[in-house]
Amino acid sequence: MVFDIIRESFNNLPAFGLDFSDRSIKVMQLYRDGKRIKILSSNRRKIPSGLLVDGEIKDADGLVKEIHETLKTASPFPIKNKETILSLPESKCFIKVIKMPKLNIDEIEETIRFKAEEYFPLNAEEMYLDWRLLDTTECPINNKGDCTDILVAVASKNIVESYLEVMDKSDLIPVVFEAESVATTRALLRDEAYTTGSVLIVDLGNDRTSFIFYKYPTLKFTQSIPVSGEKFTLAVAKGFKISFQKAEKMKYEMGLSRDSEAGEKVYELLLPLMEDLVSNISKSIDYYNDYFGTSSKEDFKIVICGGGANLRSIDTFLSKVLDKSVEFANPWREINATRLIGQGSAARCRTLFYTTALGLSLYNLSN
Repeated sequence: MVFDIIRESFNNLPAFGLDFSDRSIKVMQLYRDGKRIKILSSNRRKIPSGLLVDGEIKDADGLVKEIHETLKTASPFPIKNKETILSLPESKCFIKVIKMPKLNIDEIEETIRFKAEEYFPLNAEEMYLDWRLLDTTECPINNKGDCTDILVAVASKNIVESYLEVMDKSDLIPVVFEAESVATTRALLRDEAYTTGSVLIVDLGNDRTSFIFYKYPTLKFTQSIPVSGEKFTLAVAKGFKISFQKAEKMKYEMGLSRDSEAGEKVYELLLPLMEDLVSNISKSIDYYNDYFGTSSKEDFKIVICGGGANLRSIDTFLSKVLDKSVEFANPWREINATRLIGQGSAARCRTLFYTTALGLSLYNLSN
């Protein structure tokens, strides 16, 4: 599901994925070599604070400068293409499957736009809206009749238009705007292993955490909460009275392992934040089960991604507390990414940063 604000086709060109957050810009350009997918070029660049705040652009000219520098210093080649697939911040997009009585196509369009304000925290004139008709299923609406499942996505017009302005100043052509959650799902859930049961992607970013609920073949709904990797690091920095950079390293190396005296202290500092994360995950799963009529005993996988998930033993902690299968994301299954991410634990760390940019770039190869 995408917001086709620009309705032009550049399918013969390898448009690159462009993902920027409050802290960094990630770009990736893929291409097909026969049946194989290869990385043409990529980059991740930290940006000065204040250019974006919670996904809102505060310094357009400064951001344009950083985008140009990110493209120029991409490896192994500068990215010179103008066409891009651009992510929209998850905190400014809302996606949900809505159940409605059976209607014809014209009635669905009119009804969705009329009722959108009931489901999403934006006024009708403040949103771009996209929707997709899903398979019709039997379900109770006022205890009778069939209903129609419709996947609906909305995005803030102000955000989209501010991003368009930056693209124009950057001399780039946005082929498609896409919610981060859609790109992330494309990157992570391509295997047959995810065609049964429900999946929750926990995208633990540096600025916020997104929950992405999926059941083959589509997203079900998304949610953002203010728990973040940065808050984890700040808790460690404050507790040990050390710099942010040292705390970041300590968080990654010790995390929730509790295998030393210092590790025990890190665990105690992080525990309140982890308990908040677990509480939000549990509430979201309960809502999902209730809204979609899913059994709480159904096979439920949790996949962790995002730069903030670089926290040792977080998978073990969540699996034990939630009593669910928990795994780290691996978006590189059929892509040779050794040059980009390396090997071993360092590879996993870098993998978590690039998930959305990869998903955006894959859009160009799958459409």
